[in-house]
Amino acid sequence: MPSTSLVGKSTPCGWCVVKMITTSQTSGGNFCTRYLVESQNGDIAFMKAMDLTRVMNGSLEDIQALINEYLFERNILAYCKDEKMSKVVVPLSAGELINNQFQAPLNRVFYIVFEKAEGDLREVYLEKQHDDWFSFFKAMHHVCIAAEQLHRAGIAHQDIKPSNILHFAENQSKIGDLGRVTDIQGKSPFINMSFPGDYRYAPLEVRYGITVQEFSDRFLADIYAIGSLVYQTVMGISLTAALANESEKISPNVFQRDYRESLVIHISSFSILMKEFYEACENIFGNKIAEVVTGVVGEMCYPDYEKRGAPKFIARPMKLNARRYTSKMATVIRLFYIEGLISHVK
Repeated sequence: MPSTSLVGKSTPCGWCVVKMITTSQTSGGNFCTRYLVESQNGDIAFMKAMDLTRVMNGSLEDIQALINEYLFERNILAYCKDEKMSKVVVPLSAGELINNQFQAPLNRVFYIVFEKAEGDLREVYLEKQHDDWFSFFKAMHHVCIAAEQLHRAGIAHQDIKPSNILHFAENQSKIGDLGRVTDIQGKSPFINMSFPGDYRYAPLEVRYGITVQEFSDRFLADIYAIGSLVYQTVMGISLTAALANESEKISPNVFQRDYRESLVIHISSFSILMKEFYEACENIFGNKIAEVVTGVVGEMCYPDYEKRGAPKFIARPMKLNARRYTSKMATVIRLFYIEGLISHVK
């Protein structure tokens, strides 16, 4: 494919493609190939590339639709950069290069260059043993800030998952991969999809086909996903999978029922999971931090989406205000100092 044979080539803005990254990944949005690239000053960065191969047998409309997906991601990233979203991964460069090994129009390769991350949440916290819980909650604090920045700008990520949380130097974490976002202006190619993200990390209502009624409903998935990241890192399984497993123990046919009819089962299962989650947190952090963390996850991931979020508010924008959870994660970080856990938990 044109996008898989770029080593040795240079982008129009001077990034030289030095190595293809072949490790497995589940992120990347619309892009199919990843590379390390080097600037003329010797800086190393990350580049993702996309070509038109997957629509080569389609119509001109199919080709244009794929190009539009790239253009939207490029433009939304540029907007985030202009808005100085400090906790969102924004590009160093973006554009198109021609791979002369292929005939037009398949010789067109679209790319975006980003600062190279040191790893993602999956690699750092899920795939190996760790005891750096203080840094983990700092990362979650940064993720909440990112959600706050995106939501304030009328952007719903809807694909927040471990591989899309990137870690950089000096304990900085950011949300990456805006390839499936939707925007309040309706410019996203995915605006007609209630949930365009990875179904393995989707909230319960998505499985039941609940559709979006207003744009702020899309924030439900982001709030859920952040809470689920905390649950998964502590418990070792995604909350989406854990809730399905627990609910099917009570009623094997629960997902064949109506959403509202099944909620009593899911809420009962969720209570069991939260009790186990609290006990695991108490064992690691002590009861004070466990209470706060369990309370946060309980709010962010509650099975009834109409009650998800801040319990004292009714209006959806206030219930799902990510600033609340930015503050909650900051409280958890402070408690690490107050409880004297910094010397015990890195």
